[in-house]
Amino acid sequence: MLETQHDGKGAKVVIIHGYEKLGKLGEGGFGKVFKAKKQGDEKLYALKELNQKGINELTFKHEFELIQTIPDCPYVLKAVEAFKENDEFYIISELCENGNLTNLYKSRPKDNLYISEEDAWKYLSQLVQAFAVIQSKRIIHRDVKPTNIFLREDNTIVVGDFGTSKQLDYAQQSAYSNVGTLMYECPERIQGRGYSRRSDIYGIGISIFEVLTGAQPFTHEGYIQLSDNILHQQFANQIPANYKEELQKLILAMVNRDDKKRPTILELLAEPKIQKYIKHEGPSNPKNPAWLDEAIENLIKIDQESSHVYKIVPCDRLPPLGSQEGIQPKSEVLPIRIEEGQEGTEQPPYLALFKMRDGADCKTTVIMNPSINVYMKDQAQHAHFTVIFRGQENEAFRVFGIVDPFPNAQNKFFLGQSGFFPGSNEQSIGYNGLNGYIIQDMYSIKQIDKCENNVLVTLDVYLPIKKEPKRIVLDQDENVAKDKHQKVLDIKETAPFMTITVNKKVQDVVITNIPSTFRFCVSRFYAGSSVEIVDKSVKISNELPDLTGKEEIKWGTHWWDPKTPKDAADKKISQ
Repeated sequence: MLETQHDGKGAKVVIIHGYEKLGKLGEGGFGKVFKAKKQGDEKLYALKELNQKGINELTFKHEFELIQTIPDCPYVLKAVEAFKENDEFYIISELCENGNLTNLYKSRPKDNLYISEEDAWKYLSQLVQAFAVIQSKRIIHRDVKPTNIFLREDNTIVVGDFGTSKQLDYAQQSAYSNVGTLMYECPERIQGRGYSRRSDIYGIGISIFEVLTGAQPFTHEGYIQLSDNILHQQFANQIPANYKEELQKLILAMVNRDDKKRPTILELLAEPKIQKYIKHEGPSNPKNPAWLDEAIENLIKIDQESSHVYKIVPCDRLPPLGSQEGIQPKSEVLPIRIEEGQEGTEQPPYLALFKMRDGADCKTTVIMNPSINVYMKDQAQHAHFTVIFRGQENEAFRVFGIVDPFPNAQNKFFLGQSGFFPGSNEQSIGYNGLNGYIIQDMYSIKQIDKCENNVLVTLDVYLPIKKEPKRIVLDQDENVAKDKHQKVLDIKETAPFMTITVNKKVQDVVITNIPSTFRFCVSRFYAGSSVEIVDKSVKISNELPDLTGKEEIKWGTHWWDPKTPKDAADKKISQ
């Protein structure tokens, strides 16, 4: 209910829903913010009056409900209630008496323009903690800037204004709506690649950058020039030299043009200087506050989500080399971190990055989505899987391959056991880049070219259709006339075949009798090592490769069984 009253001096007093509207605190595209006093308890609040233009009730409810999903945290704005009065929308939140970060640097005296380094680290730490909680609920802010970062009376940071924020779905990495403020937009948004959690890292970094330099980060004479300055990082000012290199480097890393090279919130939380300003439970108890530990746990779980991933299969953890610790059982926190990729930021760009976490080495296999099934299409298909292993020169265990998710007649689905990697059992076949061996059921079948780190390796699986079977003629013996000793292999819809390419060279083997349903998978071991998924696709294609001269390897052959024909792995395709 909106009322107009008069105080004892005859001045007009506006009361909205039991709140007395006082002086205006600020104004923007969203509307206006006023100081307000609640009748009865006389407490002061911020009253946000949303601009009716472009605002509907659904949009209005969105901001309030989104804030309500964020766990209690001392560095995130607390919303009290929301209501509609006379077709106007209002949100009541806590009052931050000391304005925002823009007020902070603009109000400094001319003889002391810059905040102290200690204050810079404190503000940065509080922002990182705030966004740990925000991102732990899969929320991206999308409008992080100094005027949306408020200060309480004790100068504690408070992140507010969630009007353009978005809560991502499970495994969703980016949002593409055109929102935010151009001055503070991240390069990837200008390039049309959307907002992600690392876009908010940029927002934090560029906001602190502005506070440290005492001016907006870019100058411009219009939209095109501003966009160009952001993309090429033509800053109006540089961080003053009175701030130590450690702080400067971290801020510049946070605003890196390549979003993949920016630190994550978890990586920022591990920085000693940021740790220093986390309010622990007490001098004698260095534990994080419970709300931060819960956020960290959720962030780790979110890191393990990916639309590309079906299942992660870790082994029991091994201790670091030289350690006296014993083997550790599997932790609830998976040892691998997953990061979705975006085109245009790496050469070649990757779809996803799987990186082993710092700490104990742990054999870990990622089983990929989708499940590829020859029966799903009435046309021939070509499944393509390309990866690059990254790591130190001596870091081995570069393994990838395919797994059969239906290994027996009972259709018992394969879930993967501890220590599984492609080629470790009869239900999978793998390639080990360390020594070049193709492996199945732990047996080294055939050696091809080795694959070092930083080299492209590819699996191509061809799924022909039954109505046009491909007839491949195999030589029983290269020294025998072909017209007397030839055997015909029909590659049908139930028997896809696979080739392997190492460093752009197609290898001289073809793996036949591939299961009609399979998933790609990839394994790593050493802490800090990673694998980039460069391409993973299934396309309609009637084209088949030239298999002339390729050696046939049959899936499921018991290579160690003396009953297996001696020439089982020795057949060459002649035409």
